[in-house]
Amino acid sequence: MTTRRQFVCGSSLALASALPIGRADAATPPDTSAVNCDEKKPTLGIDIYSYFQDANERAIRKNNCRLTCLYLTHSITKIDHEWISKKDYLAERDWGFLPTYIGSQRDSPAEADGTLHGESAIKLMKQAQFPRGSVVYFDIETPKRAGGKYEAYLRAWMKAVLKGGYYPGVYGSYLMVPWLTKITSAIWTVELPGNTRATLESAALQFNRNVLRKSDQTGEQALSDVGSSSEFYDFLFEQGILAYNPKQFPQGIIRQGCIATQYLWEQENLPGLPPKMSFDFDRSLVADPSNAPSIAVALGVQDLIRI
Repeated sequence: MTTRRQFVCGSSLALASALPIGRADAATPPDTSAVNCDEKKPTLGIDIYSYFQDANERAIRKNNCRLTCLYLTHSITKIDHEWISKKDYLAERDWGFLPTYIGSQRDSPAEADGTLHGESAIKLMKQAQFPRGSVVYFDIETPKRAGGKYEAYLRAWMKAVLKGGYYPGVYGSYLMVPWLTKITSAIWTVELPGNTRATLESAALQFNRNVLRKSDQTGEQALSDVGSSSEFYDFLFEQGILAYNPKQFPQGIIRQGCIATQYLWEQENLPGLPPKMSFDFDRSLVADPSNAPSIAVALGVQDLIRI
């Protein structure tokens, strides 16, 4: 699972708060008239599970990061109150955001749950004081197929988000881009194909036999041995299992029709930060991908949502 920026002006935040939001089946296009050039600059971002703490904020900015993933949840039942409480603190310091909601990850969730989870996302966006008209990103950890129960669940989530006055975006594998771009332009990709744990365990066994000369292991043991090895990521890339080594790729690929990407996983030792503070990088076409007008301008679209 993530680069970018120069930042969000008060004019755009005010604009977003005043955005008219249309019906769930016909979202009103965002008003882009007040978007300025600073808001359209590619920006580097950081993605870290827990809040990076106020004491580290300046050091992160000195490393040219001006964007952060802001976790609303880590699962349907696990709300991240600390991240939510820090939104205004970071906004005052010119940070941009990828507000992230993690809902159902099952392959066949109930469509009705999509509505409930969309309503939950709205409550959390309001709690974090994101203005009306902001974008919230639904996190899909493993790729899902188009046209099935998951898409129905996701569409229900998106309609609930629209009804609540916000724009729905999606985070997920680049493999889903062909069908996701049909329903939203607020897409934040990760350059990994769909792989089951069984696939990764099988690859780890092969890697250990061929490269490390280890045998007599279970798949779980093999994956545990090599899980964070850059050499293993290279092996996965060579086998066509990964799109690239996410620990070494020098810049993120932002797919056509998308606004951001995640890349360079499990980075550590960023200058000025505590050792072993692990994070991923993000790269966005805009300074603040929670700002719908900026996305519309950057991608040259009128209708951000098409459901």
